[in-house]
Amino acid sequence: MTQIDFYICERPGDADRVACRLTEKAYHKGLKVILHCPDPDRLRRIDDLLWTFRQGSFLPHETVTGDELPEAPILLSACPEPPEGDVLINLDAAVPPGFASHPRVLEIVDGDQDNRRAGRARFKFYRDRGYPLQTHDLQGR
Repeated sequence: MTQIDFYICERPGDADRVACRLTEKAYHKGLKVILHCPDPDRLRRIDDLLWTFRQGSFLPHETVTGDELPEAPILLSACPEPPEGDVLINLDAAVPPGFASHPRVLEIVDGDQDNRRAGRARFKFYRDRGYPLQTHDLQGR
């Protein structure tokens, strides 16, 4: 069964940086990472951030643009249903379609009140369906 982890950030706007840190951690464990974000502008910002969030870091990534999947170990996807991978990092307000095909889903909730409300709804969705949940409080870090 898919393990769902929620990462709770203190400030609004922290989610993208946290997504990059989690991506880096999963990549160094040899896992295929899918960053799911249906907002193309935000996805471009994350693409840029993956190159700059930490000095000296290199995270090989590509954007999924159609039916053909790139070979990179990190994929950025605005597709309605994200491609399969070891870790799905959800940067959408909604539960992503096909999430259960991933062994692990990471949900990032920042300090924005709308994001918190959407995060609580996703948490309830997963909990009501019996998925194993874990919460990581990043506030103050």
